This record gives sequence, C-alpha cells and structure tokens, in this order.
Amino acid sequence: MSSKAYQYDLVFGAPFGVQKWDVGTKEDSKLRRSLTVKAKAALIVAFVLVVLVVTVVVVCVFLPSLQKRYWLPEYESNSKLGIYQTAAVSTDAAPCAVIGKDILEKNGSAVDAAIGVLLCMGVINPQSAGIGGGFLMLYYNRTQKAAYYIDARETAPEKATEDMFQGNASLAQFGGLAIAVPGEIAGYHDIHDRFGSLPWEELFPPTIKMCREGIQVNAHLARALKKKEEFIMKFEGIRNVFTNNETNEVYKMGDIYTRNDLADTLEAIAREKSAAINGPSETATKLLNDLKAAGSIIEESDMRRYAPKNREPISKALRNNMTLYSVSTPGSGALLAFILGVLDGYEDLNANVGKTRGETVKALHRMIETFKFAYARRMELEDSDSDDMKQLTLELTSDEYADIIRKKIDDERTYSPDHYGVNVTVHEDHGTAHVSIIAPNGDAVSVTSTVNAYFGSMILSPSTGILLNNEMDDFSSPNITNSFDIPPTHKNHVQPGRRPFSSMSPAIITDSNGDVKLTLGGNGGTQITTSIAQIIIRTLWFGEDIKKAIDAPRFHHQLLPNYIEHEERFPKDLLAELKKKGHYLHLLGSGMLGIIMGVLRGDDGNLYANSDYRKGGEVDGF
Repeated sequence: MSSKAYQYDLVFGAPFGVQKWDVGTKEDSKLRRSLTVKAKAALIVAFVLVVLVVTVVVVCVFLPSLQKRYWLPEYESNSKLGIYQTAAVSTDAAPCAVIGKDILEKNGSAVDAAIGVLLCMGVINPQSAGIGGGFLMLYYNRTQKAAYYIDARETAPEKATEDMFQGNASLAQFGGLAIAVPGEIAGYHDIHDRFGSLPWEELFPPTIKMCREGIQVNAHLARALKKKEEFIMKFEGIRNVFTNNETNEVYKMGDIYTRNDLADTLEAIAREKSAAINGPSETATKLLNDLKAAGSIIEESDMRRYAPKNREPISKALRNNMTLYSVSTPGSGALLAFILGVLDGYEDLNANVGKTRGETVKALHRMIETFKFAYARRMELEDSDSDDMKQLTLELTSDEYADIIRKKIDDERTYSPDHYGVNVTVHEDHGTAHVSIIAPNGDAVSVTSTVNAYFGSMILSPSTGILLNNEMDDFSSPNITNSFDIPPTHKNHVQPGRRPFSSMSPAIITDSNGDVKLTLGGNGGTQITTSIAQIIIRTLWFGEDIKKAIDAPRFHHQLLPNYIEHEERFPKDLLAELKKKGHYLHLLGSGMLGIIMGVLRGDDGNLYANSDYRKGGEVDGF
C-alpha cells in the first residue's frame, strides 16, 4: 500500500483547508487533477464575489461624494439644527430664543415673540441692537396671505443739515451729533397694537430679570468690547457699564454684569409703552437731558413726532410657484429681489451646478456678476417716497430688467467697475441683529434691528441705561469718509426727518398655497443681501437643509472694492478658475461674512431652524 504524505501549507489560490498531496498512485493523480479543477473554479467564484463586494462598497460609499455638487465644501459647525413640528425661533443671541418659544406656547403671536426676543437681544448683544436703535420688520399673516412691512428706522432730527459735520468724520461716528432719533420702542408699540395677542407688559419680565440678576458676556460681545476698547474708555457712560472695576479693563467672555438702570427703564416702558421714551414721561425727560449733555441736537419735538412707517413690501414671483417678500427702501429688499430675479432666469443654474467644475464655476461667476450689477444700482436708492424712487424699485424687481442684465453677463469674463454703471462705493453697518420666527398658526416674522456701528455712538444715557445709535453716520455726508472708509455718494444725504439707507433685507418666502416656506435675514452690513441670496439658492433651488446652507463657506462682491471676498474654506481650485475669468480675490480676515438666522419648512412639514455659528446664536421651538 502506498503511503500518503500530507503537507499543510496551503495551495496558493485554493480554498482554505485544501491540502497539497505528494506524488502518489495513478488514482492519486486523478484525485489531484479533480481537486485542482475544483480549486480553480472556487478561486474564480471567490474572485468574482470579491469584485462584486468591492463594487457595491464603491457605489454605496464613494458614488454619493462623486455625485455631490462641485459647489462649496460641506462644513459642519457645532450650531444646532432644530427640528420642530409646530413653531420655531432663530436668533443670534443664545438665551433669547427660549423667550420667543415661551411666548408662542402661551398663545402669543409671532409679533409678540419677536418683541420679546428683540428686547433680550438688545441686552445680550448691546453692540448690535437695543432700544436706542431701530428696526425693519416683515410680518406675514397666513390667514390673509398678506405681508406687512414696518419701518421703525432711526430718523434725522429737525435741526440736522447736510453739512452739519463740517467735514469732521468723527462727529458723525461718535458722540451726540451722531445720534438719530431712535425708533425701536415706538415700532414695538405700533406693531403690538396691530398684531399682538398677549398683554404688552407680559413681554418684558424675562429681559428685566436678566438685567437685574446678571448678564453673561458671550464670545461675540467680548470680541466687540476688545475691538472697541479704546473708544469705550473715552466715554464715561459706556465705560462704567462695560468695564470691570477690579481690572479697569473691558469685560471678557464669561464675565457677569448687571444693568439695573436699563431694567428700571424697561419697567417704565412696560407700564407706559412708547410714551416712556417718546414722552411725555419722567424717563423721556431724563433721556433728553442726557442727550443734550452729550451734545445731541435731538429735541423733545423730535421724540414726540417720531412714528414708524407702514410701507408696501417688495413682492417677487420665483421659480416653483414661490413668492419672495422683503422690505422696500430704506431697506435693501429690492436688491435681493433683483439678484434672485436675474439668477432665476438661468434655467440650468440648478441642473448643471455640480456636474462639472466648469459648470460650477460658470454658476459662481454668474452670481458674482449679478451681485456687482445689484450694488451698482444700490447707489441710487435712498429713503424717499418720490415717484422716481418708486419707479426704480419697480424696475429692479421686474422680469424685463432682469432679462436685460442677464444678457449683459458674459460667462467667460468680468469687467472693470465702470461697466456696471457706478463710480462710488457703498456703506457698511456692522451693528445689527436678526430674528426669524414661524408661529403655530403659520404666521411668520423676519426682523432686523440695529444701532449701526458696534455700540453705536458710544453714548450711553447714565440715567436710563440706553445705549444710543450712530445712524447719522449711515447717511452720506459731503467731504466725509465714514467709519468704514466709505466716501460720500450723490444719494442718501442728511435731511431732517429722513431715514438712512440700509443693507437690512429681512425676507419671507411662501409656496403656491400661501404657506411660509422660508423666513430668514441677517446682519453683516453690505454682506447681508448677498448672504441671504446664497442661502435661498442653496435651500430652495439646490435642496440643502438650512444648517448645511448656513454653515457652508460664502463669498461676497459689492463691486467696490473690486474683489471677491471669500471665507477661508472656499475651494482654492474654484477660486483659481474665477481668477482666470478676471476676478480679483480677497481672503476674509478675522471677521464674519454675513450672519444668517433662518427657519425652513421641509417637505415633511417639519420646521428646520438654524442660527449662524459665526455669531453663536440659538434656536428653539416646539
């Protein structure tokens, strides 16, 4: 009998466990050949299975990224994506969103919630907003399917003149002459009388409690305090509120401070409504005395005469049977409508963006060129009820004008600024704050409030705790380059009773049924309008969720200065392609390129809310 010797090393390519035989009998040879054939067959089957598995993995894991839009890289911040069924609030001041939610849960209206949130925001982010400033509000009534625009912007006093600053830029930026008649509280009073549900006095206690028990300095306020420390130290009222007595330095992030004088004023407003500020009242008298001591030309008659204006909102039909509502002058809603109108006419903007780098660059180029045409026309806008201004607004929002501009955009190149029809630049206002709300009944609010520059005029009324705006610097004054290095234009000059033009562009978009699809707005000066446009395009045209759209890197072009301003995470290869078309590039430094707060109604009916991580706000709802 022949012996069989076993070797336990595996035959290469054979299934595990098949043994290799030494040379043996004839039967052994047949058996070996049979096993070899089977082993080869098994090897082929195994190889095919491995290929199939690898193919499935590639398709499932990598294909989505290959198909992903070649648009902007995704970036996931630590901001919260709130998902709610009934109501949602998005604000740029973290502790304030819950105040809005609580008001809505008590059956308060969207306007009630907005007032409660704005009061809080003026305390949490006093560098951006407060009762010494003004606001532009857009309110949408779902039952009526109608939008309302409330202009509570600050107003030039009666003694104001076009040459009142005599070429001295600092007088328009700091101190008493820089202050315009505030409209915040008069605006709250007006909209509450018309659209409020809860008693007026119930909107104030949360913010009053905060003022008395302690306010924690957030990161954004801490940065603003440090940035403006030199100026804060020059003005006693604001210095006494925002400096640490132990260190004699401005407060740092995490510090706790109180504002009892402001709490007293808020209690007076809760009792007396707008009379507490506009008179006649004891608080109004104290405020006027402090204004005069600071060198202001605001008189009692200016305060008494002030009234918010109820204006006609902008309305613009968009693709997919949606409608944009925004604010007319002195806001920039007409420019937002113009931008979306031009881009809406590119039917391939949605379909082709992302298919190739070339198509994506073309879409970006078209957006940038549209921004430039928009900011060229911005120079012609001002606070005016004249027929010329009404005609300009109609032109900017018309489909015919959008068609004309679209034909002027060359997909292969850009041009020098004079091609777009302008030879002056534009103004920025950084000190703004925004809140977006959708209420249980389907109503919505989009409101932006401001004191203009950080901490406004630097004048803080010691007897009332009110920090006053510097909106007079938002006008264009002869021979003055303003606080943002902006030279004067031929429009928007100082006139008694006039309200300065602004980049604020609160917006609400409804669907074909009249339901609110998106409410949003933001702060960031001239970057507000272009930032809002990008979020609308990414959510409603490209189908992204609100957080992805807000998180993503952004870009901006306002024609002058003549460059694309972009955030650091903007793809370098796309920038290189844009540069080939003739664009100049400018990397944003340590600042923020627009700050957006929005609430989006998804196809599933839920409300998706996000507050821009760039400022560190918060969302809430139920």
